[in-house]
Amino acid sequence: MSYLYLIQADYVATEHALAQLKRVYQTGDAVVVMGDAVLHAQSFAFDHVYILEHDAQMLKTLPEQAQVISYAGFADLSLTYQHCMRFK
Repeated sequence: MSYLYLIQADYVATEHALAQLKRVYQTGDAVVVMGDAVLHAQSFAFDHVYILEHDAQMLKTLPEQAQVISYAGFADLSLTYQHCMRFK
């Protein structure tokens, strides 16, 4: 059973959200990072990481494992997972 995890935390709270996510993340899961949380992008250690194109503009370089998606792509992605959990 795969999950789509949403990291929508302010900059300070992102480290805590990522620590929580590391405890539950499994192969096949995906992570969408939004808002100030993208500023921690270099510390993401997950297989499938997506960043909204609007938020990706905050980064000078994208992490290797990250893929930029549009809002429409985010909607499509959310429909492919049966379970979704948000960390903030």
